[in-house]
Amino acid sequence: GANGDTVAQYLALAFRSNTGRLFVCEAQQPILQGGGWSSPRQSAFPDSESRFHSGVLPDGSAILINNPMPRSGPDDYDRSVLTLARSTDGGRRFTEAWVLRGEPTAPRFDGLYKLAGYQYPHAVCWRELLFVAFSVNKEDVELCACALEALTHPAPSRGSNPLISPYFYPSGRC
Repeated sequence: GANGDTVAQYLALAFRSNTGRLFVCEAQQPILQGGGWSSPRQSAFPDSESRFHSGVLPDGSAILINNPMPRSGPDDYDRSVLTLARSTDGGRRFTEAWVLRGEPTAPRFDGLYKLAGYQYPHAVCWRELLFVAFSVNKEDVELCACALEALTHPAPSRGSNPLISPYFYPSGRC
């Protein structure tokens, strides 16, 4: 737009399911003039049946933050890995991904419906950073700060995660 806002050319809505994959509905253009949505269809995007966060970066690329590990059994939900995936075509294909957290965790306290791992992500852009907040074991909240430059112009991998900056709280890991 005239004020620098990015206008979406593609609009999709993602849903979690009990299949180990996200489902998606696509907007039937023009959505703002009363267009509807397609029927839900299973995507190829893996998911552990947990909450996820999606959004659009200032450069117009789409992001999806989730736990991509499908469960291995009826009650084996795996939230041990939290990833950030990026799409440069509005969310049709996610061609880049980074592991935000993947270290083993263990709950300190018993509780109903508690799982080890990283859950309930949310993200917001501020200045030149993408802040990602998430629960650890449903006991703690951690915050990662990712440089937007590292997301939009990733450097070749040198055996470490080029996305992650030293801004992480409280543990310095992410």
